[in-house]
Amino acid sequence: MSKNNVNVVCSSFSFILRTFFSVLDFEGESFIVKNSKKGYLEFKPFFKDLSKKSLFYYSRFLIRGISDLCFEYPDDIKLVLEEN
Repeated sequence: MSKNNVNVVCSSFSFILRTFFSVLDFEGESFIVKNSKKGYLEFKPFFKDLSKKSLFYYSRFLIRGISDLCFEYPDDIKLVLEEN
């Protein structure tokens, strides 16, 4: 890929993820993000100021956006949800 080309999947994923974290930060929610492994992201909220209902709504936005990318670009992105 040359310098002038943009990876649509990577750009779209970054936009969705940055928007999600920006909203949580704006709402004053405390959270930890671990991304030490390539292609892996772990997110842990503390539910300090934001209700679980609101966090569920914002998480649905994130999951739906990434799911749509997975549907449109199945060879480029995969979503695996793990619950602890």
